[in-house]
Amino acid sequence: MARITGVDHVGVTVSDVDRSLGFWRDLLGLVVTGRGVVEWEHLDRLVALPGTKIEWCELALPGGGKVELSQYHRPVADAVAPGEENEPGRSHVSLLVDDLTEMLAVLRSNGVRARTDDPVDIPLGAYEGGKAAYVFDPDGVELELIERKR
Repeated sequence: MARITGVDHVGVTVSDVDRSLGFWRDLLGLVVTGRGVVEWEHLDRLVALPGTKIEWCELALPGGGKVELSQYHRPVADAVAPGEENEPGRSHVSLLVDDLTEMLAVLRSNGVRARTDDPVDIPLGAYEGGKAAYVFDPDGVELELIERKR
């Protein structure tokens, strides 16, 4: 039987790669490992869109894996409307942080939108003793930031 062997990357479609780098690289501290523009027929088939022109940027996640930012220069589409976490089909990226209070303060001072003003303490479950917060990248992609119990 076929099985999953690991995570390669999380793909995030963005409206402007440079603006998104201001969030993912400059505020979150992820390291760019590659960047370019592609117009490849096999990607047209993979995403089921003809004549794509995609600007991409990969950022390394500590501990393995990547975040892949993709800006479609062709064809261009409208942004997904902001929504709530409980809507079927919504997703979020969960990242571990070493100091959530400090991270959230930096993000908020840079205009990043968050669901709560402060980190939420987690009293029960797998993350008991830790804290978490939900924030949004410039295109409204939701991130759950988690600080595990110290």
